[in-house]
Amino acid sequence: MIDETRRELDIEIPAPETGREFERALDRTAARVKLDGFRAGRAPRDMVKRMLYDDIRHSVIDALAPRAVHDALRARNLSPLQPPVIHDIRYEEGEALHFTASFEVWPDIELPDYRTIKVRKKAYLPVEDKDVEQTLDSLRRRAADYVPVEDRGVADGDYTVAEIKGRDLGSKRLFPTEKSVVVAGHADNEPSLNEHLMGLRTGEERIFKVSYPPDHGNRKLAGKDVEYRLKVQSIKARKFPELNDDFARGLGDYAGLEDLKSRIRNELQAGREIQARREAADEILQAIVDKTVLPLPETLVRRETESILNEFLSTPSGEPARIPPADLEKLRAEAAARAEGKVRNHIILKKIAQAENLAVSEQETDDEIGRLAQSHNIPLPRLRETFDQEGRREELQTSLLLKKSIDFLARSAIMD
Repeated sequence: MIDETRRELDIEIPAPETGREFERALDRTAARVKLDGFRAGRAPRDMVKRMLYDDIRHSVIDALAPRAVHDALRARNLSPLQPPVIHDIRYEEGEALHFTASFEVWPDIELPDYRTIKVRKKAYLPVEDKDVEQTLDSLRRRAADYVPVEDRGVADGDYTVAEIKGRDLGSKRLFPTEKSVVVAGHADNEPSLNEHLMGLRTGEERIFKVSYPPDHGNRKLAGKDVEYRLKVQSIKARKFPELNDDFARGLGDYAGLEDLKSRIRNELQAGREIQARREAADEILQAIVDKTVLPLPETLVRRETESILNEFLSTPSGEPARIPPADLEKLRAEAAARAEGKVRNHIILKKIAQAENLAVSEQETDDEIGRLAQSHNIPLPRLRETFDQEGRREELQTSLLLKKSIDFLARSAIMD
Protein backbone atom coordinates (compact mmCIF):
# COMPACT_ATOMS: atom_id res chain seq x y z
CA MET A 1 0.00 0.00 0.00
CA ILE A 2 1.35 3.44 -0.96
CA ASP A 3 -1.38 5.45 0.78
CA GLU A 4 -5.13 5.21 1.53
CA THR A 5 -6.13 5.20 -2.15
CA ARG A 6 -3.09 3.93 -4.07
CA ARG A 7 -1.94 0.32 -4.13
CA GLU A 8 0.94 -1.62 -5.65
CA LEU A 9 1.14 -5.38 -6.04
CA ASP A 10 4.42 -7.15 -6.78
CA ILE A 11 3.51 -10.22 -8.82
CA GLU A 12 5.59 -13.23 -9.84
CA ILE A 13 4.61 -15.89 -12.37
CA PRO A 14 6.76 -19.02 -11.94
CA ALA A 15 9.20 -20.12 -14.63
CA PRO A 16 7.34 -23.37 -15.50
CA GLU A 17 4.21 -21.38 -16.39
CA THR A 18 6.11 -18.76 -18.39
CA GLY A 19 8.00 -21.56 -20.14
CA ARG A 20 4.79 -23.22 -21.30
CA GLU A 21 3.42 -19.90 -22.53
CA PHE A 22 6.71 -19.12 -24.31
CA GLU A 23 6.42 -22.39 -26.25
CA ARG A 24 2.81 -21.62 -27.20
CA ALA A 25 3.77 -18.10 -28.32
CA LEU A 26 6.66 -19.50 -30.34
CA ASP A 27 4.34 -22.02 -32.00
CA ARG A 28 1.83 -19.30 -32.93
CA THR A 29 4.54 -17.04 -34.31
CA ALA A 30 6.23 -19.83 -36.30
CA ALA A 31 2.90 -20.88 -37.81
CA ARG A 32 2.15 -17.47 -39.28
CA VAL A 33 5.52 -15.83 -39.96
CA LYS A 34 7.15 -15.81 -43.40
CA LEU A 35 10.94 -15.51 -43.44
CA ASP A 36 13.11 -15.11 -46.52
CA GLY A 37 13.80 -18.48 -48.13
CA PHE A 38 10.92 -20.26 -46.39
CA ARG A 39 7.22 -20.60 -47.05
CA ALA A 40 4.86 -19.15 -44.44
CA GLY A 41 4.88 -21.37 -41.37
CA ARG A 42 7.84 -23.44 -42.58
CA ALA A 43 10.75 -21.49 -41.04
CA PRO A 44 12.77 -23.41 -38.39
CA ARG A 45 11.66 -22.66 -34.83
CA ASP A 46 15.17 -21.77 -33.70
CA MET A 47 15.43 -19.18 -36.48
CA VAL A 48 11.98 -17.76 -35.65
CA LYS A 49 12.92 -17.50 -31.98
CA ARG A 50 16.23 -15.83 -32.73
CA MET A 51 14.81 -13.28 -35.17
CA LEU A 52 11.52 -12.54 -33.40
CA TYR A 53 12.50 -13.02 -29.77
CA ASP A 54 11.22 -9.62 -28.61
CA ASP A 55 7.80 -10.21 -30.21
CA ILE A 56 7.51 -13.64 -28.58
CA ARG A 57 8.62 -12.24 -25.21
CA HIS A 58 5.95 -9.50 -25.34
CA SER A 59 3.33 -12.09 -26.33
CA VAL A 60 4.15 -14.03 -23.16
CA ILE A 61 3.81 -10.93 -20.99
CA ASP A 62 0.57 -9.86 -22.69
CA ALA A 63 -0.92 -13.32 -22.24
CA LEU A 64 0.05 -13.91 -18.61
CA ALA A 65 0.19 -10.53 -16.85
CA PRO A 66 -3.50 -9.45 -17.12
CA ARG A 67 -4.72 -12.83 -15.86
CA ALA A 68 -2.24 -12.78 -12.97
CA VAL A 69 -3.36 -9.26 -12.00
CA HIS A 70 -7.01 -10.32 -12.10
CA ASP A 71 -6.31 -13.34 -9.86
CA ALA A 72 -4.26 -11.24 -7.41
CA LEU A 73 -7.00 -8.62 -7.13
CA ARG A 74 -9.70 -11.23 -6.58
CA ALA A 75 -7.62 -13.01 -3.93
CA ARG A 76 -7.24 -9.75 -2.00
CA ASN A 77 -10.85 -8.60 -2.65
CA LEU A 78 -9.64 -5.38 -4.30
CA SER A 79 -11.61 -3.36 -6.86
CA PRO A 80 -9.46 -0.86 -8.79
CA LEU A 81 -10.98 2.41 -9.94
CA GLN A 82 -9.29 1.94 -13.31
CA PRO A 83 -7.32 -0.82 -15.05
CA PRO A 84 -4.01 -1.31 -13.21
CA VAL A 85 -0.81 0.01 -14.78
CA ILE A 86 1.85 -2.70 -15.19
CA HIS A 87 5.47 -1.58 -14.88
CA ASP A 88 8.96 -2.70 -13.77
CA ILE A 89 8.64 -5.83 -15.91
CA ARG A 90 11.47 -8.36 -15.60
CA TYR A 91 11.38 -11.42 -17.80
CA GLU A 92 13.56 -13.47 -20.15
CA GLU A 93 13.08 -16.95 -21.60
CA GLY A 94 13.38 -19.66 -18.97
CA GLU A 95 12.86 -17.27 -16.08
CA ALA A 96 9.93 -16.27 -13.89
CA LEU A 97 7.98 -13.16 -14.87
CA HIS A 98 8.17 -10.34 -12.29
CA PHE A 99 6.24 -7.06 -12.50
CA THR A 100 4.41 -4.45 -10.42
CA ALA A 101 0.74 -3.46 -10.85
CA SER A 102 -0.26 0.02 -9.65
CA PHE A 103 -3.84 1.21 -9.24
CA GLU A 104 -6.22 3.26 -7.11
CA VAL A 105 -9.05 2.04 -4.89
CA TRP A 106 -11.90 3.58 -2.96
CA PRO A 107 -10.61 4.84 0.41
CA ASP A 108 -11.72 2.84 3.43
CA ILE A 109 -13.03 5.62 5.67
CA GLU A 110 -14.56 5.79 9.12
CA LEU A 111 -17.79 7.79 9.15
CA PRO A 112 -18.89 9.78 12.18
CA ASP A 113 -22.20 8.93 13.82
CA TYR A 114 -24.21 10.54 11.04
CA ARG A 115 -27.51 9.43 12.59
CA THR A 116 -27.04 12.02 15.33
CA ILE A 117 -26.67 14.91 12.85
CA LYS A 118 -29.83 16.98 12.60
CA VAL A 119 -30.69 19.98 10.41
CA ARG A 120 -33.72 22.20 10.15
CA LYS A 121 -36.16 21.68 7.28
CA LYS A 122 -35.58 24.29 4.60
CA ALA A 123 -38.37 26.71 3.85
CA TYR A 124 -39.54 27.24 0.27
CA LEU A 125 -41.95 29.65 -1.37
CA PRO A 126 -45.43 28.41 -2.27
CA VAL A 127 -46.32 28.14 -5.94
CA GLU A 128 -48.21 31.21 -7.16
CA ASP A 129 -50.50 31.70 -10.15
CA LYS A 130 -47.76 33.57 -12.01
CA ASP A 131 -45.48 30.53 -11.73
CA VAL A 132 -48.12 28.35 -13.34
CA GLU A 133 -48.68 30.95 -16.05
CA GLN A 134 -44.96 31.09 -16.84
CA THR A 135 -44.88 27.31 -17.28
CA LEU A 136 -47.97 27.44 -19.50
CA ASP A 137 -46.35 30.14 -21.61
CA SER A 138 -43.24 28.01 -22.00
CA LEU A 139 -45.34 25.03 -23.11
CA ARG A 140 -47.22 27.26 -25.52
CA ARG A 141 -44.00 28.57 -27.05
CA ARG A 142 -42.64 25.07 -27.52
CA ALA A 143 -45.87 24.09 -29.32
CA ALA A 144 -45.66 27.03 -31.73
CA ASP A 145 -46.12 26.48 -35.46
CA TYR A 146 -44.16 28.37 -38.10
CA VAL A 147 -46.25 29.76 -40.95
CA PRO A 148 -44.93 31.39 -44.15
CA VAL A 149 -45.00 35.21 -44.26
CA GLU A 150 -45.55 37.06 -47.56
CA ASP A 151 -47.12 40.40 -46.63
CA ARG A 152 -44.36 41.95 -44.47
CA GLY A 153 -40.67 42.04 -43.78
CA VAL A 154 -38.66 40.16 -41.16
CA ALA A 155 -39.72 40.83 -37.55
CA ASP A 156 -38.21 39.86 -34.22
CA GLY A 157 -38.47 36.09 -33.61
CA ASP A 158 -39.09 35.12 -37.24
CA TYR A 159 -37.33 32.10 -38.69
CA THR A 160 -35.66 33.19 -41.90
CA VAL A 161 -33.70 31.31 -44.54
CA ALA A 162 -30.98 33.76 -45.52
CA GLU A 163 -28.12 33.71 -48.01
CA ILE A 164 -25.03 35.57 -46.86
CA LYS A 165 -22.06 36.44 -49.08
CA GLY A 166 -19.00 38.05 -47.53
CA ARG A 167 -16.01 39.87 -49.06
CA ASP A 168 -12.81 40.95 -47.32
CA LEU A 169 -12.48 44.60 -48.31
CA GLY A 170 -8.73 44.51 -47.70
CA SER A 171 -7.72 41.48 -49.75
CA LYS A 172 -10.87 41.52 -51.96
CA ARG A 173 -11.18 37.80 -51.21
CA LEU A 174 -14.68 36.32 -51.33
CA PHE A 175 -15.84 34.14 -48.46
CA PRO A 176 -17.88 30.98 -49.18
CA THR A 177 -21.58 31.71 -49.59
CA GLU A 178 -23.54 30.61 -46.55
CA LYS A 179 -27.19 29.64 -46.53
CA SER A 180 -28.58 29.36 -43.01
CA VAL A 181 -31.69 29.44 -40.91
CA VAL A 182 -31.55 32.54 -38.73
CA VAL A 183 -33.82 33.43 -35.83
CA ALA A 184 -34.23 37.18 -36.24
CA GLY A 185 -33.14 39.14 -33.19
CA HIS A 186 -31.59 36.16 -31.39
CA ALA A 187 -28.92 37.14 -28.86
CA ASP A 188 -26.37 34.71 -30.36
CA ASN A 189 -26.50 36.46 -33.76
CA GLU A 190 -24.01 39.11 -34.77
CA PRO A 191 -25.59 42.44 -33.74
CA SER A 192 -25.05 43.78 -37.27
CA LEU A 193 -26.90 40.79 -38.74
CA ASN A 194 -29.89 41.36 -36.48
CA GLU A 195 -29.86 45.05 -37.34
CA HIS A 196 -29.81 44.64 -41.14
CA LEU A 197 -32.08 41.60 -41.29
CA MET A 198 -35.06 43.39 -39.79
CA GLY A 199 -37.63 44.61 -42.31
CA LEU A 200 -36.31 42.70 -45.32
CA ARG A 201 -39.00 41.00 -47.37
CA THR A 202 -38.64 37.66 -49.16
CA GLY A 203 -36.30 38.10 -52.14
CA GLU A 204 -34.90 41.45 -50.95
CA GLU A 205 -31.17 42.11 -50.44
CA ARG A 206 -29.18 44.43 -48.23
CA ILE A 207 -25.46 45.27 -48.31
CA PHE A 208 -23.65 46.32 -45.15
CA LYS A 209 -20.11 46.49 -43.77
CA VAL A 210 -18.72 45.19 -40.48
CA SER A 211 -15.36 46.22 -38.99
CA TYR A 212 -14.15 43.46 -36.68
CA PRO A 213 -11.82 44.29 -33.77
CA PRO A 214 -8.37 42.66 -33.67
CA ASP A 215 -9.37 40.51 -30.69
CA HIS A 216 -12.54 39.14 -32.30
CA GLY A 217 -13.24 35.51 -31.32
CA ASN A 218 -13.17 34.32 -34.95
CA ARG A 219 -9.56 34.57 -36.07
CA LYS A 220 -10.56 34.51 -39.74
CA LEU A 221 -12.43 37.80 -39.22
CA ALA A 222 -10.32 39.50 -36.54
CA GLY A 223 -9.10 42.96 -37.59
CA LYS A 224 -10.83 42.84 -40.97
CA ASP A 225 -13.41 45.01 -42.74
CA VAL A 226 -15.96 42.73 -44.36
CA GLU A 227 -18.76 43.64 -46.73
CA TYR A 228 -21.81 41.40 -46.58
CA ARG A 229 -24.60 40.88 -49.10
CA LEU A 230 -27.65 39.55 -47.25
CA LYS A 231 -30.63 38.09 -49.11
CA VAL A 232 -33.79 36.73 -47.49
CA GLN A 233 -35.11 33.63 -49.23
CA SER A 234 -38.04 32.85 -46.95
CA ILE A 235 -39.71 34.04 -43.75
CA LYS A 236 -41.73 32.05 -41.25
CA ALA A 237 -43.47 33.56 -38.25
CA ARG A 238 -44.22 31.81 -34.99
CA LYS A 239 -47.91 31.16 -34.41
CA PHE A 240 -48.75 30.29 -30.83
CA PRO A 241 -51.71 28.01 -30.02
CA GLU A 242 -54.56 29.30 -27.90
CA LEU A 243 -54.57 28.30 -24.25
CA ASN A 244 -57.72 26.21 -24.11
CA ASP A 245 -58.91 22.68 -23.41
CA ASP A 246 -57.83 21.43 -26.85
CA PHE A 247 -54.29 22.71 -26.24
CA ALA A 248 -54.15 20.89 -22.88
CA ARG A 249 -55.47 17.60 -24.31
CA GLY A 250 -52.90 17.81 -27.11
CA LEU A 251 -50.08 17.72 -24.52
CA GLY A 252 -51.12 14.41 -22.97
CA ASP A 253 -53.68 12.74 -20.74
CA TYR A 254 -55.33 15.91 -19.42
CA ALA A 255 -59.07 16.46 -19.01
CA GLY A 256 -58.69 20.09 -20.02
CA LEU A 257 -56.86 23.33 -19.28
CA GLU A 258 -57.75 23.42 -15.57
CA ASP A 259 -56.51 19.86 -15.13
CA LEU A 260 -53.22 20.85 -16.83
CA LYS A 261 -52.86 23.87 -14.55
CA SER A 262 -53.51 21.74 -11.48
CA ARG A 263 -50.83 19.22 -12.45
CA ILE A 264 -48.36 21.97 -13.26
CA ARG A 265 -48.94 23.47 -9.81
CA ASN A 266 -48.43 20.07 -8.15
CA GLU A 267 -45.24 19.40 -10.12
CA LEU A 268 -43.82 22.83 -9.32
CA GLN A 269 -44.68 22.30 -5.65
CA ALA A 270 -43.01 18.86 -5.67
CA GLY A 271 -39.94 20.34 -7.37
CA ARG A 272 -39.56 22.99 -4.66
CA GLU A 273 -39.93 20.38 -1.95
CA ILE A 274 -37.22 18.27 -3.61
CA GLN A 275 -34.93 21.31 -3.88
CA ALA A 276 -35.46 22.08 -0.19
CA ARG A 277 -34.62 18.48 0.69
CA ARG A 278 -31.47 18.65 -1.44
CA GLU A 279 -30.33 21.82 0.31
CA ALA A 280 -30.85 20.14 3.67
CA ALA A 281 -29.02 17.02 2.46
CA ASP A 282 -26.10 19.20 1.30
CA GLU A 283 -25.93 20.68 4.79
CA ILE A 284 -25.91 17.17 6.30
CA LEU A 285 -23.19 16.04 3.91
CA GLN A 286 -21.07 19.06 4.77
CA ALA A 287 -21.45 18.27 8.46
CA ILE A 288 -20.25 14.71 7.78
CA VAL A 289 -17.35 16.00 5.67
CA ASP A 290 -16.25 18.32 8.47
CA LYS A 291 -15.94 15.32 10.80
CA THR A 292 -14.32 12.88 8.37
CA VAL A 293 -10.71 12.31 7.29
CA LEU A 294 -11.26 11.72 3.62
CA PRO A 295 -8.41 11.00 1.17
CA LEU A 296 -9.47 11.49 -2.44
CA PRO A 297 -8.42 9.21 -5.33
CA GLU A 298 -6.49 11.35 -7.81
CA THR A 299 -7.89 9.43 -10.79
CA LEU A 300 -11.51 10.21 -9.91
CA VAL A 301 -10.79 13.86 -9.14
CA ARG A 302 -8.87 14.31 -12.39
CA ARG A 303 -11.58 12.60 -14.45
CA GLU A 304 -14.36 14.62 -12.81
CA THR A 305 -12.38 17.87 -13.21
CA GLU A 306 -12.08 17.31 -16.96
CA SER A 307 -15.78 16.50 -17.22
CA ILE A 308 -16.81 19.68 -15.38
CA LEU A 309 -14.31 21.79 -17.35
CA ASN A 310 -15.74 20.46 -20.61
CA GLU A 311 -19.20 21.54 -19.45
CA PHE A 312 -17.85 25.02 -18.68
CA LEU A 313 -16.29 25.29 -22.14
CA SER A 314 -19.12 23.78 -24.17
CA THR A 315 -21.05 26.00 -26.58
CA PRO A 316 -24.38 25.54 -28.40
CA SER A 317 -22.48 24.89 -31.65
CA GLY A 318 -20.47 22.09 -30.09
CA GLU A 319 -17.21 23.94 -30.71
CA PRO A 320 -14.97 24.56 -27.66
CA ALA A 321 -15.17 28.12 -26.34
CA ARG A 322 -12.16 30.38 -26.86
CA ILE A 323 -10.96 31.37 -23.40
CA PRO A 324 -7.89 33.50 -22.54
CA PRO A 325 -5.22 31.41 -20.73
CA ALA A 326 -5.62 33.32 -17.44
CA ASP A 327 -9.39 32.78 -17.43
CA LEU A 328 -8.92 29.14 -18.41
CA GLU A 329 -6.75 28.56 -15.35
CA LYS A 330 -9.43 30.12 -13.14
CA LEU A 331 -12.07 27.85 -14.69
CA ARG A 332 -9.82 24.83 -14.22
CA ALA A 333 -9.31 25.71 -10.54
CA GLU A 334 -13.08 26.09 -10.07
CA ALA A 335 -13.68 22.79 -11.87
CA ALA A 336 -11.11 21.06 -9.63
CA ALA A 337 -12.78 22.43 -6.49
CA ARG A 338 -16.19 21.24 -7.65
CA ALA A 339 -14.75 17.88 -8.64
CA GLU A 340 -13.24 17.35 -5.19
CA GLY A 341 -16.56 18.16 -3.56
CA LYS A 342 -18.44 15.83 -5.89
CA VAL A 343 -16.02 12.93 -5.36
CA ARG A 344 -16.01 13.54 -1.59
CA ASN A 345 -19.82 13.38 -1.45
CA HIS A 346 -19.79 10.30 -3.68
CA ILE A 347 -17.46 8.45 -1.30
CA ILE A 348 -19.51 9.37 1.77
CA LEU A 349 -22.85 8.45 0.18
CA LYS A 350 -21.42 5.16 -1.09
CA LYS A 351 -20.19 4.35 2.43
CA ILE A 352 -23.58 5.20 3.92
CA ALA A 353 -25.29 2.95 1.36
CA GLN A 354 -23.04 0.08 2.49
CA ALA A 355 -23.65 0.79 6.17
CA GLU A 356 -27.43 0.93 5.72
CA ASN A 357 -27.61 -2.02 3.28
CA LEU A 358 -29.14 0.14 0.59
CA ALA A 359 -29.35 -1.39 -2.88
CA VAL A 360 -30.85 -0.76 -6.33
CA SER A 361 -32.76 -3.60 -7.95
CA GLU A 362 -32.77 -4.43 -11.65
CA GLN A 363 -36.46 -3.48 -11.74
CA GLU A 364 -35.70 -0.04 -10.30
CA THR A 365 -33.02 0.42 -12.94
CA ASP A 366 -35.43 -0.62 -15.71
CA ASP A 367 -38.07 1.75 -14.34
CA GLU A 368 -35.58 4.65 -14.40
CA ILE A 369 -34.58 3.88 -17.99
CA GLY A 370 -38.29 3.90 -18.86
CA ARG A 371 -38.73 7.27 -17.18
CA LEU A 372 -35.74 8.70 -19.05
CA ALA A 373 -37.09 7.34 -22.35
CA GLN A 374 -40.44 8.99 -21.75
CA SER A 375 -39.06 12.34 -20.61
CA HIS A 376 -36.65 12.56 -23.59
CA ASN A 377 -39.14 11.11 -26.08
CA ILE A 378 -36.82 8.21 -27.00
CA PRO A 379 -38.19 4.72 -27.85
CA LEU A 380 -37.66 2.54 -24.78
CA PRO A 381 -36.05 -0.44 -26.61
CA ARG A 382 -33.51 1.87 -28.26
CA LEU A 383 -32.55 3.58 -24.98
CA ARG A 384 -32.33 0.25 -23.14
CA GLU A 385 -30.05 -1.09 -25.89
CA THR A 386 -27.90 2.05 -25.65
CA PHE A 387 -27.46 1.62 -21.89
CA ASP A 388 -26.51 -2.05 -22.30
CA GLN A 389 -24.11 -1.57 -25.23
CA GLU A 390 -22.32 1.44 -23.75
CA GLY A 391 -22.06 -0.07 -20.28
CA ARG A 392 -24.08 2.77 -18.72
CA ARG A 393 -26.42 0.55 -16.75
CA GLU A 394 -23.98 0.20 -13.85
CA GLU A 395 -23.40 3.97 -13.90
CA LEU A 396 -27.17 4.53 -13.67
CA GLN A 397 -27.44 2.06 -10.78
CA THR A 398 -24.70 3.93 -8.92
CA SER A 399 -26.51 7.23 -9.46
CA LEU A 400 -29.78 5.74 -8.13
CA LEU A 401 -27.93 4.30 -5.14
CA LEU A 402 -26.48 7.70 -4.24
CA LYS A 403 -29.97 9.21 -4.47
CA LYS A 404 -31.20 6.56 -2.06
CA SER A 405 -28.43 7.53 0.35
CA ILE A 406 -29.45 11.20 0.09
CA ASP A 407 -33.09 10.29 0.70
CA PHE A 408 -32.05 8.25 3.75
CA LEU A 409 -30.12 11.18 5.19
CA ALA A 410 -33.04 13.53 4.52
CA ARG A 411 -35.51 11.21 6.28
CA SER A 412 -33.31 10.64 9.31
CA ALA A 413 -31.73 14.05 9.81
CA ILE A 414 -34.22 16.73 8.73
CA MET A 415 -36.29 18.17 11.57
CA ASP A 416 -39.54 20.09 11.09
